[in-house]
Amino acid sequence: MEHCRNYNTCRGFASSQNIQGGNYCLNCYPDEIKCTNFIYCQNQLDLLSDYQYCLSCRIFNFHKFNSQLQIINCNEDDQECGVCLKNVKRKIKLPQCHHYLCISCFKNVFHCDETRYHLDPVPFGCPQCPNNCINPRQGTQCYCYEYDEIQKNWEHNFPNDFKRWNDLEHFAIDNSFKLNQNYQVINDNSIFGDRKCPYCRTQYV
Repeated sequence: MEHCRNYNTCRGFASSQNIQGGNYCLNCYPDEIKCTNFIYCQNQLDLLSDYQYCLSCRIFNFHKFNSQLQIINCNEDDQECGVCLKNVKRKIKLPQCHHYLCISCFKNVFHCDETRYHLDPVPFGCPQCPNNCINPRQGTQCYCYEYDEIQKNWEHNFPNDFKRWNDLEHFAIDNSFKLNQNYQVINDNSIFGDRKCPYCRTQYV
C-alpha cells in the first residue's frame, strides 16, 4: 500500500483515489480538492470540471441533501454507533427519522462505494500485481500504479479474457451485486449503498 504524500508527519497511507501532485491519506487531503461534502463522502473533486461536489454526491443529489444533516458531538455516555457498535466522537442525525449513525456508517449506507464490487482480474487470466498484493476475489483491490501497465498489456494481448472480466465487473457495480466463487449473484442482504435508514428503513434521496 502506498504511503501518504505527507507520511513523514501523518504516518498515513494513501487513499485509493489518485490526486494530481501525489497521493494523500484522508486526513491530509488539501482543501482545494475536497468535495464540499467531504466530511460525509470523503471524495475528491474532479479536477477537470468546475463542480464543487464529487460525482457520487451529484449523482445521488447529496449537494441538496447535506444541508438537512446535523453532525452531533457525542458525550461519554452516547459514543457507541448502533450500526457498527464502535465508539465514535461524532454522529450524523438523519433529517426525516431523526436516527443517529457514525460518519463511517453514513458513508457506507448513503454513498455507493463501487470498490466493494470490483473483481480481481487474476482468475480471468491477468498476471498478478508485481508488488505481490493478494487481492480479494471481489472487493477493494490494491490499485497499485505498477499494476496498471500490466493490465493494459493483458487487455491488448488477451482482449476476450479482459472483456469477460470487465463486463462482469461492470455488471456487479451497476447492479450492486455480490458474487459467489462461481461468479453467480448472491443476496447478501446488505445495507451498503441502499440509502435507507439502517434502523427504520426510511428511504432517502
